Amino acid sequence: MKNDELQLFNDYSNISDTQKNVFLSNIESDLKYNVHYFKCEYDFTWLDVMEDTIRYIENITKEPKVFILNNEEIVQVEKSKKISVESVVHLTQHSGFVSKYDEKTGEIRPSKILNITREETMDIYENRFIYTLINKMVDFIENYGILALENNSSMNNKTLSYNAQTKKNDEFINIKLNIESLEDKSISNKEKTKRLNERIIDIRNKVHALRNTMFYKTLKELNVLEVKSPIKKTNIILKNPNFQRAEYLWHFLETYDKNIKKETKYSRNYSNNREIEKKLNTAFLLNYSIIGNKEALENNTEEEVDEINLNYLKHNISNYLTHDTFIEEEKFLKIIKAEYKKIRAKQEKDYKEIRKIIAIDLKEYEEEILDIREILKINN
Repeated sequence: MKNDELQLFNDYSNISDTQKNVFLSNIESDLKYNVHYFKCEYDFTWLDVMEDTIRYIENITKEPKVFILNNEEIVQVEKSKKISVESVVHLTQHSGFVSKYDEKTGEIRPSKILNITREETMDIYENRFIYTLINKMVDFIENYGILALENNSSMNNKTLSYNAQTKKNDEFINIKLNIESLEDKSISNKEKTKRLNERIIDIRNKVHALRNTMFYKTLKELNVLEVKSPIKKTNIILKNPNFQRAEYLWHFLETYDKNIKKETKYSRNYSNNREIEKKLNTAFLLNYSIIGNKEALENNTEEEVDEINLNYLKHNISNYLTHDTFIEEEKFLKIIKAEYKKIRAKQEKDYKEIRKIIAIDLKEYEEEILDIREILKINN
């Protein structure tokens, strides 16, 4: 027991049982105690899914799918850059483009010819699907992610009002106690909130980084159209593992309920709780014992002092046995006896030292008296 707790116990113990009974039996008290609790936890499974899928989308943007476009154009033969097999086949099918034919040599001179140029393009359905998914991810995080974290909260508000009065002999005693406790779990859960915030910022940065890739910028420059549900089951989307994970995220975001949250809310009134009121009445007496201790000691009879000392001894014995419940009686009594002898020996030693100091002081005092008497004789 700490020194301040021990002193408090002493103050309380110095009031006899009779005085305690008078104090408590005369108490008239009024208790108001209310608890208001609210807890709201939003669902963050979307964060797990995004974190798991982002690497598959990154793989797609690093090696984008392309499509070869053949641009066919009928041009003047002198403007043709390359004569391909397709150009010759086309000419055999369109003899009107032949301007001259030499029967001896078999030479043919066309006036016009089919010109074919090949061009790669990323404007294909699969790429537009990923392009649209990236935009969906950005919108989801910006419009919901941070907001869900901010709306995560837990509050526990307790208010207690206790007024009481009692009479002890001719003394009237009053107490007024008001306690308000506001527990904000969002503060105590700082680490959890901090970690969630870090994860959201991390996934947000990664998704925004996708918008800076050549893949995304190229599609944006092409002004491609975003795709809409349902997603077409192309061979690439069905068979490519990266696209399979991307499609899963698409359907997850499409069907995700942004209002998924767990709320707990209740209010309780303990104003008529006799157990709490009884404890507060005892606390009233304990508070009074601090200021009433001196007077109580002065007014206590010898029997009441013995009762107080006995109660103090009982408390210490009970406290010891509570911490060592298996100690045997013989061993316990042996400890008590040994401590008693040790304390008595120290007290006796202290008494001897005190008596010795007093004896020296008395001797010095007597010597001073004798000196004074001698001086008085000489003067007379």
